[in-house]
Amino acid sequence: MKQLPQRMEMVLSLCGRAPFAVDVGCDHAYLSIALVDRGIADEAMATDIFAGPLWHAKANIEKEGYSDRISVHQGDGLGSENLRKKLAERNGGILLIAGMGGILMRRILMEALPYLPHFSQLVLQPQSDADRVRTFLAEYGFTIDREDAMHDRAGHYYEAVHAVPGKMSLRDAEALYGPYLIRTGNSALAGHIERQRKINASIRENLLVRRVRDTSRLIGLDIEEELMKEALRMMPGKTE
Repeated sequence: MKQLPQRMEMVLSLCGRAPFAVDVGCDHAYLSIALVDRGIADEAMATDIFAGPLWHAKANIEKEGYSDRISVHQGDGLGSENLRKKLAERNGGILLIAGMGGILMRRILMEALPYLPHFSQLVLQPQSDADRVRTFLAEYGFTIDREDAMHDRAGHYYEAVHAVPGKMSLRDAEALYGPYLIRTGNSALAGHIERQRKINASIRENLLVRRVRDTSRLIGLDIEEELMKEALRMMPGKTE
């Protein structure tokens, strides 16, 4: 099987054992194949809105010999009728959504609300706007019990969330940076915050030197700085 990027391995590490998994935005189905190949899920349903990636997904699934355990569905999120029919007969699965922005992910989750009771785990890896995803979880009956974060070799920051049914309240800093990551003092998160603070300080200085009166931008930088300070204060062994 193809060696997976570290960010995909991080996502897989959050997945608990389940009878089935649905991989939304599956691309070439590498995560779907890994879930079955490693015994994390008995079967998987790979779904993508685009036909091109699904063609590659089918080829990869056949190559690995899992055509009898991994089905492919074209649709937006959980919008495929065939996928919904399969879900109607199953419970206790993993809903995995990785590699897309948080705004799109929240929209997919909103549209999937009637089908979420079929899942005991949500494993989510938003590429941006992670606070939109975390606030959705808090608002619609899920709690975050695990998270992980990392930087890849190019320095890009990735975070992933594992959620289960339950109640949760979030402070603004927790929604933005992750309650579990903050509580456990995740080193990747700490590094990400410190780097962002330096970037923001440079932006602020540049605006002031150029005497650009972008009041809304400066206010936004001030708000983000306070949230980053709050997150650092909440992390064990860290100070702002």
